[in-house]
Amino acid sequence: MNVDLRGAERAAISGIVELDGKRVLEVGFGDGHVTRQLIRPDNHVVAIDSSRRFYSRVVSQHPEVNFQVGNFFQMSKGHLFDLVVFARSLHHFDGGIDGMQQALNMAADLLAANGQCLVVEPSVSCDFVPVAEALRDERTSLLHAIQAVTRSRLCVTDFTSVESVWQYTDFEEFSARFLGVSSSRDYPTLRDLLIESLGKRASEAPLLFTIRTNLFLLH
Repeated sequence: MNVDLRGAERAAISGIVELDGKRVLEVGFGDGHVTRQLIRPDNHVVAIDSSRRFYSRVVSQHPEVNFQVGNFFQMSKGHLFDLVVFARSLHHFDGGIDGMQQALNMAADLLAANGQCLVVEPSVSCDFVPVAEALRDERTSLLHAIQAVTRSRLCVTDFTSVESVWQYTDFEEFSARFLGVSSSRDYPTLRDLLIESLGKRASEAPLLFTIRTNLFLLH
């Protein structure tokens, strides 16, 4: 798997927010593809995720980061950050708009004076969304995330949108990554839904997706 094959998203993140010399909190580190961009010689990076799925891998890859598995809402407010990053994680919070708004308000409580919050979310128009729709109501979740951004205590100070290319070796790699399993035998029905959603593209190798991503900078 090669996320952001041509570096367009990485360039957009670096262009919208200063990353050097920061105390950074990443909410939802996932496989660490955004985490690695947050690492700087003079940065202190804390990354939290509710899932242990990639924990062992990212800890071994980036020992300089303080990775934690736990509940974001239970984080101590005694440690403040210059930057809080939601990298494709906001739309996964439970509770719809209210739950996502609560997450952003929690981020506001964790920001130091003049701190910023970066929200990175897929656009509802990217070609990955119809595939995700085969398994969950992805479009509604993404729209809820945008509404939560506009309703939170934080104000949007900058916005940009960028197209990046995600490359999977083949459908097997994509389905394992997407379904969160290493073997399709655990979720045969879900795998079949993905094949149906992709149609002829399921046989392509490599399998490419054009991902339009929205970046919101809040203060």
